[in-house]
Amino acid sequence: LENWQLLTIEKQEGERICLCKRKIKYYYEAINIKNFVIINLGTNCYKKITDIELLSTNNNNKIIKRFSNGLYATNFKLPEYIIDCIQLYLDKQSLEKLNLYADFCENILAMPVIKGEKSETERFPGALNTYCVEAMMQDGKALQAGTSHFLGQNFSKAFNIEYLGEDEQKHHCWTTSWGVSTRLIGGLIMTHSDDDGLRVPPRIAPKHVVILPIMHNDDTDELLEFCKSIENHLKKTTYHGEPIRVTIDKRPLRGGEKAWSWVKKGAPIRLEIGRKELEQKSVFMGRRDLGYKEKKTLSIDDFYTNITTLLDEMQSNYKNQAESFQKDNIQVVSDDKALYTCFKKNPGFVAGYWCEDATIEAQLKKDLSVTVRCFPLDHAEEGPCIFTGKPGRWTIFAKAY
Repeated sequence: LENWQLLTIEKQEGERICLCKRKIKYYYEAINIKNFVIINLGTNCYKKITDIELLSTNNNNKIIKRFSNGLYATNFKLPEYIIDCIQLYLDKQSLEKLNLYADFCENILAMPVIKGEKSETERFPGALNTYCVEAMMQDGKALQAGTSHFLGQNFSKAFNIEYLGEDEQKHHCWTTSWGVSTRLIGGLIMTHSDDDGLRVPPRIAPKHVVILPIMHNDDTDELLEFCKSIENHLKKTTYHGEPIRVTIDKRPLRGGEKAWSWVKKGAPIRLEIGRKELEQKSVFMGRRDLGYKEKKTLSIDDFYTNITTLLDEMQSNYKNQAESFQKDNIQVVSDDKALYTCFKKNPGFVAGYWCEDATIEAQLKKDLSVTVRCFPLDHAEEGPCIFTGKPGRWTIFAKAY
């Protein structure tokens, strides 16, 4: 039980039940409440319990627990540390949802985020804890891309949200709140777009491939038939478990006009198909992650073979570009003067230690329109506050939407 703190030992039917917890990154982790150990007094042999189901609690702090090995511990006084354990479990659930946000943002939207905990001032009103994912937009401002809240019993008591326990008594619920919204669409646009318009990572793009027939009156039918064969073949190819999404743009427009309309929409791959491509059984391919004029000819077989690799390469390029931008625009400071200078001269985030003094937080907002975005979860070490020198937590400061 290295790094675990033994809180107490409860005697139950000839055995002792030990509850332990450990502190990780400013929050206590119960690890799915798998931190109970049964100690057999006869053999002094430690046996870990692999699962615990919380069945009921009541106003007298009594609990019924069922362990995976069939052991029951029933109707004994529920001490304060068990209440803490329930809270820890739900707090961990909030963090699990936060990880879902981060995974979607980074691996689907190709938008890097910083996972963190909100300050008391920035916390959702009434919540015991609020976690967030913060993304950097191209103007250096932060976008709170998603939040997850551990509400405790505050809202259930305020709105009388109750459940009937197995003891036939009513209890206030312990609740969490989480979910992302359409602001992720804004985040996608502001993270990846360039002067030519939208750029959409392939994993989220409505269309992966757009086929642009360059038609003339004498070859329209034959050209469209070739384009249709490409479409049919691509639809039979899977990309991350789904058919490749492809469309043919048959609008009676000039080739350049068609192409630019799809560049502005951010379509990952454009295939310009004219008489030359028809005769050579090839495609003239443009990629949205490259410049408009950076096109090349591929044989149709080579294109079919490499299409999923091309899409994954583009997905990685978008993510790498956004990660590099974020890294290049986070300034680390060791005193308050440097922080003020950074925000007056440069866009982006500033990182440093802060002692969680709400007065300082309010002054920053007044002077610079800067807020505390989060305490990053991957940086647990304390250090001297850049304002006071007192012990502080690693903090991200930024202007935000």
